[in-house]
Amino acid sequence: MTIFRMRRPSTTDALQRVILADVEYQLRWRYIQIEDRWALDIRSANGAPLAEGIRVVQGLALLGEVRAGRGADEFPPGELFVDDRRTTARREPRLADLGTDLAIYYVDPSTLAELAT
Repeated sequence: MTIFRMRRPSTTDALQRVILADVEYQLRWRYIQIEDRWALDIRSANGAPLAEGIRVVQGLALLGEVRAGRGADEFPPGELFVDDRRTTARREPRLADLGTDLAIYYVDPSTLAELAT
């Protein structure tokens, strides 16, 4: 079982290079001030956009909906989640929440299969 805790974005528009399932990706975390929420963009290692504006919601699989209808090999095979240990309620993190009250996790495919059984 592998769960990888990602670090908190350091600014309201942060680009992060990560290795997920042995493949490099760029994750861009953007705070949308007018809507008081975070959005996630996923890019390939060379910066080609794979998905943009993913709504960051605690307790929901972030890649699930954007993966549908696209080449599965473009995305990490696991799943990204935002988790809050204080509550199980689904909610959108606010500016100060992401990485402090909430943690960003990547869960690999074998762990997802284990959790589903």
